[in-house]
Amino acid sequence: MNNADSKNNRTSSQKTNLPTLSVTLTNYNHAQYVGQALQAMLEQPVKPLELVVIDDASTDNSAEVIRRFVEKDPIVQLVQNKQNNGGIVSANWHLHRAVGDYHYAAAADDKVLPGFFEQSLRLLAKYPRAGLCCSDYMTFDTRSGITRTTSQRLSDKPCYISPEELVRIMRRRPIHIAGATAIVKRNALIEAGSYLTELKWHCDWFAFLVIAFRYGICYIPKTFATIRVMPNSMSAKQSDRTEQNGVLTTLLELLKSPDYRDVYPFFKSSGALCTFKLNMLYTMMSHPAHWDCISVAFVRHVLNLAVRGAARRVFRRYAKAACY
Repeated sequence: MNNADSKNNRTSSQKTNLPTLSVTLTNYNHAQYVGQALQAMLEQPVKPLELVVIDDASTDNSAEVIRRFVEKDPIVQLVQNKQNNGGIVSANWHLHRAVGDYHYAAAADDKVLPGFFEQSLRLLAKYPRAGLCCSDYMTFDTRSGITRTTSQRLSDKPCYISPEELVRIMRRRPIHIAGATAIVKRNALIEAGSYLTELKWHCDWFAFLVIAFRYGICYIPKTFATIRVMPNSMSAKQSDRTEQNGVLTTLLELLKSPDYRDVYPFFKSSGALCTFKLNMLYTMMSHPAHWDCISVAFVRHVLNLAVRGAARRVFRRYAKAACY
């Protein structure tokens, strides 16, 4: 982006009294989706200050698709990696070079919905203390074709939730801050360690909760993103129990390190670690040094999730049998 374009976009944000936004979109061999993702962001009533697309050495025609948008809109920039570095490395690279007050890390196979940028930034402008803004989302399973809407039910209207209130809510039931709907204060994300590569597919989950427990969050009870669930995605690797347990052990060690000692009590008392279900309980029990991470809320949530999961598996088995 040249200086004139940057100045014009910043002036536009100032006219609306909104903070500025930088977007990083990482892409690897998603030529069939990346155009839809870019189009959806460029059609937002309030555009980001910059939209940097990092193509991670794709072998399909992704670059050709992206260049069409570069030619069409000056806020779109294309960075092409000479080798595949992974989405986490690419997102961190631009995060530390971005110019916006807030940062949004987009995936090429996801899609934002109308009003996402504007409504999120307006709420963040109203509550500048908040470290991020999130909302509800939809998932689309590419194998089954099933679409599901996930509502966090944190409030029936846009609001700010303090760290203490967030803990109280999470003690009652688990919540998930989806990266596809998280617009994050850039400085807070860098302060949280950025996206930690050693946490792999859980790096955004960890960073967002660290920020949430330090500064609180804004929440909008609207669906603002569609997430594709694909069998070859990075998160699908969680099914490898050995690798997953290694990542969870690293996560527990990080929480007890000096950098995150301030938020460790929030993670523990809220039961937030129940996100990893029985895998996390197994990891904790396998390492006596981490037995102190177990809390009442964590155990209650894990058992509830395990029972629900078992019930769903039994239902699917009998439903399948009934079809024959």
